[in-house]
Amino acid sequence: MNSWLQTGVSGFFAQNPELYQTLWRSGLLGFVLILGTLAILALAQEERAKGGGDLACAAVPSWVLHPGLFLFLALAGTIVLWLPAFGLWEANVDEGLWIAGGLTLGEDPRFWYSVDGTTGGPLVIYPLMLFPALGWGHGYGVIRLLTLAVTLISMACLYGVFRHLFREAWARVLALPYIVMLASMNYRDFVAYNAEVIPILFLSLALFLVTQALKAKPWQPVLCLILAGGCLGCLPYAKLQSVPIGLMIAAVAGLWLLWQRRWGG
Repeated sequence: MNSWLQTGVSGFFAQNPELYQTLWRSGLLGFVLILGTLAILALAQEERAKGGGDLACAAVPSWVLHPGLFLFLALAGTIVLWLPAFGLWEANVDEGLWIAGGLTLGEDPRFWYSVDGTTGGPLVIYPLMLFPALGWGHGYGVIRLLTLAVTLISMACLYGVFRHLFREAWARVLALPYIVMLASMNYRDFVAYNAEVIPILFLSLALFLVTQALKAKPWQPVLCLILAGGCLGCLPYAKLQSVPIGLMIAAVAGLWLLWQRRWGG
């Protein structure tokens, strides 16, 4: 698995550098145009619906404006644009450190005894033990799959957050810059698996769950808030520097609960 990801991908792009640049830039341009068009169509349809009633809804096929299509294209396009990242060897010094830590934990799973994660906690390295169990090894290309997976989840969560807080059309417009930024990242430190990847996963999930709770009926948000609390509680075991952001999300959720209890009826 790792051999194909690194040798195959890096070999293709190394032998065809000009083709790679052309394909990647064309793909990014097409990605932006497609998602931008879908966002503009959603805005236009929303404005037509306000002024023209049901007749306006027939202007664009409903499946074109479906949120699932927008999200699917965003995720699929990001996967394609990230393919060159799997051709890199050690993109960041942390990758070698975490791979060594994962191999060590495979022999002795006592984290603070056998592995020094510096500012990274056990939840950064323990997930890497999954790949040898699947027979994929511990290569740079393989662990970068986890970075890509977290990037996709983060993208979906932020889109969901905006959908909770705004109308669908504006959710697309607001999420588009973030989606394009994530999809177009090709700097080595941004695509590497580092200690920030797992905290981003927990923060994204917590923010999504909190906004889901804000939108839900009075009896529904309990499960969302419990799950969000679980995600935030994992942050100290991933990276301590992410805890202040988690505390801010928890403070917003707490203030909302206080508001609901005292003035929400």
